[in-house]
Amino acid sequence: SGTFLSLGGAGVVADLNLFGVPVLVALRRIQDTSWFLMTKVDQEEVYAPLRHQAWMAGVLAGVLMLAAMLGVGLLWHQQKLAFSQRELSERQRTEAALRESEQRYARAVRGTSDGIWDWNIVTGENYFSPRFKELLGFTDREFAQHVDSFLSRLHPDDAPRVQAAIKAHLEHRVPYDVEFRLRSKDGD
Repeated sequence: SGTFLSLGGAGVVADLNLFGVPVLVALRRIQDTSWFLMTKVDQEEVYAPLRHQAWMAGVLAGVLMLAAMLGVGLLWHQQKLAFSQRELSERQRTEAALRESEQRYARAVRGTSDGIWDWNIVTGENYFSPRFKELLGFTDREFAQHVDSFLSRLHPDDAPRVQAAIKAHLEHRVPYDVEFRLRSKDGD
């Protein structure tokens, strides 16, 4: 039932043995006779070493792929960690510079007899230094940190000039430089 591949009186037949097991049969004609030399071997016995080698190659390829993936993952993690450390160091330097700047500003404010104010135009909040409030006769808690605290104390004759200076600064970036009078706590 197998197929005989004839190669000048020799060949291989793939067939089943009496028990239904796949076998390979090698045939070779014995010279100057009608006889054949036949050798039979189970196909599993022939292919087992190849299957084992293929399996081992697959396992090796899998291990190599896993090692490569772990290596790439480790490299990525190290890069991310290094980036995070650089970012953290930069942030720490920035925060230290900001603290130093704030301390320098606080020393300058404490060292002057001028009243200092700062206006956040977006929120309407103002910062009025304790000295600013003191010059007007207020304690720190009596004078709210809001633009209305300033505008309500602005002298009526100075209001148009102050508003024009604010408008010129906001619309045309003209430096805000204007003198004005504020009423003190006792109304002067």
